[in-house]
Amino acid sequence: MLLKSEYIRLTPNERIYGLQVPVIGLTGGISSGKSFVANYLESKGIKVICADKMIKEIYQKKATKDFIRSLAPQVINSEENINFKLLRELVFERDNLKLKLEKYLHPQLENIMKTKISSEDHFIIYDIPLLFENNLKEKFDLVVTMNLSQDNQIKRLCERDKISQDLAKKIIAQQMPLEFKVRNSDFVIQNDGSLDDLKRTIESVLITEIFLA
Repeated sequence: MLLKSEYIRLTPNERIYGLQVPVIGLTGGISSGKSFVANYLESKGIKVICADKMIKEIYQKKATKDFIRSLAPQVINSEENINFKLLRELVFERDNLKLKLEKYLHPQLENIMKTKISSEDHFIIYDIPLLFENNLKEKFDLVVTMNLSQDNQIKRLCERDKISQDLAKKIIAQQMPLEFKVRNSDFVIQNDGSLDDLKRTIESVLITEIFLA
């Protein structure tokens, strides 16, 4: 599958991490359905690289655990595992912790990303939740945003992470409003219906409009 030529908009020097291949940013709010879309596209043979998965790789490193221990020792247990539920709660209670973690983690993404791209890739999709928060829109050839109502977003986040509505609302409030992301995207995937509805939207909004078979 190829990307239509009109959507190859940047040179490598303009692109995120200086990548040689076109990059489509897949973003949205938490629990908006990005992972489902990423998995569906991968099932169609499309290369998807997930920022969250790369961050998890970084979290497994001893140096990262030592860094987190220096900031919040209570989230590292006796078996040297990170309590991510507790870490998330602390991040949304302490802005300085969030900033320090992001400053430590994000510069490491570039090196990992480059190991995942091969000469056979015609383009990639980069699943990156904080695309707009980190002011990266201009670094992508194309931006696709997942959208849904806030009621559905809260409900799905509570069900997924087994958290209270109050915590879910705090987490969502820390993110940039979806309305802003939608206004500044090239394509929007609405996800307020069933999984079958979402599959049909992926086919009509992305696969038909953006790609050449």
